Amino acid sequence: MRFLPPSAPRSLDSALVGAPTHQVGAGNDPPTAAIDALAANTQALTDAIALVYGRDAGRAFAQLWEQHTQFFVNYAQADRLHNHSAKEVAESQLAELPAVARDVA
Repeated sequence: MRFLPPSAPRSLDSALVGAPTHQVGAGNDPPTAAIDALAANTQALTDAIALVYGRDAGRAFAQLWEQHTQFFVNYAQADRLHNHSAKEVAESQLAELPAVARDVA
C-alpha cells in the first residue's frame, strides 16, 4: 500500500522541519528547544497520517520521519561544530532515506 508519495519527505522538510533544524545549527546554546519542536512536529504529522491512512501507516511514517529528523539534527550539529566528517556521514544518511521510504510504501 502506498500512503506517501516518494517526494513527501523532501517537501515536508522545508515546510515543517526547516526552521527547527536551522535553529539546531545556530548559535552556541544547546538546541533543546529546537529538538523539542521537531518532536512536536513529528507527533503532529504522525497523528495526521494515522487519521487519514490508519494506525499502521502512522507508525511506519513515524519510524522513517524520526530517523530523518535525527539525521538532520546530526547534520546541523556537525555543521555548527565544523565537523566535516560527521557532516558527510549525516549527508549520506539523508541521501539514503528516499529509497527506504519507497521500499516501505
